[in-house]
Amino acid sequence: MKNKKAFTLIELLVVIAIIGLLATIAIVALNNARSKARDARRVADVKQIQTALDLYYNDAGHYPLNNIFASGTIFTTSTVTGTTTYMQIVPHAPTPTDGSCNVAANTYSYAVDSEGKAYNIGYCLGGPAGSMAAGYKCATPDGVFNLACAGAATSTNMVGGSGSASFNSCGDQVSYGGQNYNTVQIGTQCWFTQNLNVGTMIAGGTNQADFSTSTSASSFQKYCYGDVSDSCTTDGALYQWHTAMALPAACDNHNSLSPCDITSPRQGICPTNWHVPSDADWHTLELNYDTETNCPAGRYIGACGNSFSAFINTTPGYLNALYSGAGAGTSYSGRGNFMYFWSSTQFDSANSIGRFLNNWPWANYANSVVRGSGLRTSAYSVRCLHD
Repeated sequence: MKNKKAFTLIELLVVIAIIGLLATIAIVALNNARSKARDARRVADVKQIQTALDLYYNDAGHYPLNNIFASGTIFTTSTVTGTTTYMQIVPHAPTPTDGSCNVAANTYSYAVDSEGKAYNIGYCLGGPAGSMAAGYKCATPDGVFNLACAGAATSTNMVGGSGSASFNSCGDQVSYGGQNYNTVQIGTQCWFTQNLNVGTMIAGGTNQADFSTSTSASSFQKYCYGDVSDSCTTDGALYQWHTAMALPAACDNHNSLSPCDITSPRQGICPTNWHVPSDADWHTLELNYDTETNCPAGRYIGACGNSFSAFINTTPGYLNALYSGAGAGTSYSGRGNFMYFWSSTQFDSANSIGRFLNNWPWANYANSVVRGSGLRTSAYSVRCLHD
């Protein structure tokens, strides 16, 4: 008998190992393809939802209430033809979760503001999808931003910048306009602990131009104290009121003409889900350290002495207000002795309410938080507050 040739045991093991390796590679590739397909569907779903919301808004004059979205159908009964359905079935996010997205984030959350003028849709991508990076997303009428939606939508009519990094709770760091900002919880509020510094520096002798509607955080203008860029790095930037509020320059001398007749809260040049604090917001902060008797809400020029040391405290848990001074369009003054903050609350056609800190021995206002008005053509600091 002749011996027949066959595979040796080692050869068989090598073949089996190769087959197993090829199978593993195929499974991994298939899983990656499935994950990309799920992310592509998430992006497409949100775009379709936004289209339905826009159609609803065009007919009803506002976005649907939360309960309408939660019903699983986007419809209205207020049109002239009776009931109009804009999306028969609101899609659900595909499963399983992908990337770093957890189960709770693998949904299309919806929130609308009290006036029905703004909404946000929260969702999460496991990996890159087109030009979008992986991670939490917040879709709004003004675009999709690289952050998790936090709380209810806010009614604003101008986007301030290009969004921010994922933000889940106060104390997290927020990335905006190429810079990182620490956040701090004070009472019921969450604040930036640094003055805002976004935009392109121009000389103090030139008024800042109309706010640009571009979504780039570098598209609007700022002053740096003394026209030195390093001042913005250490102290934050200085903005005329119209820039801070994301408005045309003419609004520095008008308060009743559209679009200057704004309401609070106002996002202004703060990132999405943050806003320029109103007069009432500042007072809420003051009452963490002072009483209403010592620090009344409607005071004018009156000072809150107890709040002062807390405002300028640089340890964790405080506002960490810096003495960065102010710019008045043609000159700068007070660095190291003054601190001026804008609010979104208007005082008259040319002035708006602000908060002023000073450590110069001026009568009753030394070492105190002063509530007063400032010319909108002056340039003050902006500190962002979470919605």
